[in-house]
Amino acid sequence: MRSWRPLLVSLVLVAAVCLGAVPAHAEKRVALVIGNSEYKVGPLANPANDADAVAAAFEALGFDRVLLRKNLGVEGFRTALSEMARESAGADVAAVFFAGHGTERDGRNYLIPVDAKLDRASDLDLQAIGLSIVLDQIAGASKLKLVILDACRNNVFPLAGARRSVTRGLARIEPEDNTLVVYAAKEGTLADDGAGTRHSPFTAALLKHIATPGLEISFVFRRVRDDVARATSNRQQPHLYGTLGGDAIYLKAAAAVLGTETEDARKAIAAEKARLAEERRLIEEERKKLALAAPPVSMPRPAQETEKGAADERPFAGRWRASFRCTLTKQQTSYQGASTMLLEQPSATSVTGKGIDDNGMVWPYVGGIVSGNTISLKYKTKYPGNVYSYEKLRLVGPGKMSGVGYDKYNSCTITAIKQ
Repeated sequence: MRSWRPLLVSLVLVAAVCLGAVPAHAEKRVALVIGNSEYKVGPLANPANDADAVAAAFEALGFDRVLLRKNLGVEGFRTALSEMARESAGADVAAVFFAGHGTERDGRNYLIPVDAKLDRASDLDLQAIGLSIVLDQIAGASKLKLVILDACRNNVFPLAGARRSVTRGLARIEPEDNTLVVYAAKEGTLADDGAGTRHSPFTAALLKHIATPGLEISFVFRRVRDDVARATSNRQQPHLYGTLGGDAIYLKAAAAVLGTETEDARKAIAAEKARLAEERRLIEEERKKLALAAPPVSMPRPAQETEKGAADERPFAGRWRASFRCTLTKQQTSYQGASTMLLEQPSATSVTGKGIDDNGMVWPYVGGIVSGNTISLKYKTKYPGNVYSYEKLRLVGPGKMSGVGYDKYNSCTITAIKQ
């Protein structure tokens, strides 16, 4: 028999390319994701949640390395950036996401660790991390350097001696050399933390669009901007700063166009299908020849399942006493009871009649089918919301049937004895 292994390998390759698991050109992509919630001054609700979700999104996009760090003090922040610098060296794409407090002083932007106190404006250089330092750590990436800042969520640091109020948020920057910096709110404004929700408005929009197949990166953030503006009634408008070359950049490529290898795999699959079809045809011809050559075989007649079914031309006709035990799936409780069924059979394949339960309620049958020793009944009930039920009963002994029933709310086990 021909081995299936080459075909299986081809199928796996086809699936991998079509699903985007194997990029057309292998790139090294790394990311650092930081969420600072547990500030000693001015704790925030959502940055840690935002970081978890964004890190998962980068991993789902196939990033080779995703560093997730939460609630970093100044030393932990510097250690994470140092690790990111090593990962970024020689990478094609390096991305940094930060959620937490941020501010600016004299046109310089700072990301704030959770242990910062910032009593004076001059403390920023000692206790905070400059945005320029972050950009320096990912300078080793060749195709795209991406920094996403969901910062400036509220203002809790009274920076004595600052030339500008911290309420102005981050300052405008002009990055160069295939670098994009995304602010959750444009310069001089604040970003919403998303009180009462799991994510900030900006992160929620980012998670919605970041994995859109075939959407060029600048359009990803255009869609994010539109969603955030709608969600905040235009109080918050994200902004994108940077410069890119002429090549389009995708975080998730569109469905891959079939190349030579994939086309070869498709041809191999088609050839295998044709071969199997021919084998089936030959086997069928051989089976027909054997059937013509062999003498007829007398098959034993199957025994009757029940004495009652063998003796009665209408085994279901008459009066039956049915006991049932039902489970109310909606209330997760159960009940049991009994009913008397009078079954009439005007023909061999249909059933009419009615059932009367222990409360005297009549359940008229609205349809029934007999097939061998099995009967299927539909009956109408008077209970609110219960329109039809369905029973399937089967002879299991002389004058005895068992089966199941169910309706919109109940599931029943039924046993019936002929009276």
